[in-house]
Amino acid sequence: MAKSKFTIVGFSNEKTLVKSFAKELNVTPLLVKEEHYGAGEINLTLPQKTQSTIILITNITEKSDALFRTLLLGDYLRRRGVKKLILLAPWIAYGRQDSDKHPAGLFIADELQRSFDNIITLDAHSPEFIKGFKGKLTNVLPHIDNQFIKKDKIDLVLAPDKGAKKRVQKIAQKLKLPFLVLSKSRTHEKVSIQKPKHLLVQKKNILIIDDIADSGSTLLAVGKLLQSAASIHVLVTHAMNSKKLQKKFKKLHVHFQSSFDHASGNIDPQTIKELILLSLP
Repeated sequence: MAKSKFTIVGFSNEKTLVKSFAKELNVTPLLVKEEHYGAGEINLTLPQKTQSTIILITNITEKSDALFRTLLLGDYLRRRGVKKLILLAPWIAYGRQDSDKHPAGLFIADELQRSFDNIITLDAHSPEFIKGFKGKLTNVLPHIDNQFIKKDKIDLVLAPDKGAKKRVQKIAQKLKLPFLVLSKSRTHEKVSIQKPKHLLVQKKNILIIDDIADSGSTLLAVGKLLQSAASIHVLVTHAMNSKKLQKKFKKLHVHFQSSFDHASGNIDPQTIKELILLSLP
């Protein structure tokens, strides 16, 4: 393995995630073992030696232990003399709200920016959440050079709602393609999408981009609305379960792809490269 001026560190129960990034850098990662005493208290077993710069790779999930162990490990490493701590967290929970300030999101942002010199994540959605990192967060948008969305195959890029406008606008500009924002309303569990009168989709190849798909209800509603299009492609950054969503979209003849499938832990290889590039000290 090539020598480096930094050490890749991660938790042993996220070995697949950590090794996918370490492989791209051609380095051997150091895995931290997490154990719990009989009373439930956490104990972290750290490697004996590390470089003075650490890239910690982990997801900050919705479970409170995920944040706590990350902060605890950061403190351990500081006490050992680590000078620079970089957090690469593809997913940070509570960063997806469009308008409301979620207190948990603001708390997480503040705690992480206090503990780490730089934080890199994949497509944090909430502007208020991003501000909470006080300039230390690098927010990476999804990789867009996938085979099915090359610009010679796509005529129009759509945002499924106003919350996705800025993301879609940036990507459309990069692809040099026109874009439109749809209007969404929700009553209980039913999602309604309004199509602009001037939007003509016949014989057009449409790309719909969003940050996250859980049940997929919004994107499925858009797919149903655009059935007269030549083709419909959906690209989301975070899919809670890509395999289940693909089955739903297949019934509508919609091509679905995600950058990060949370169910399997798989991240698009090019997205891994971009996250790494922005993590390097």
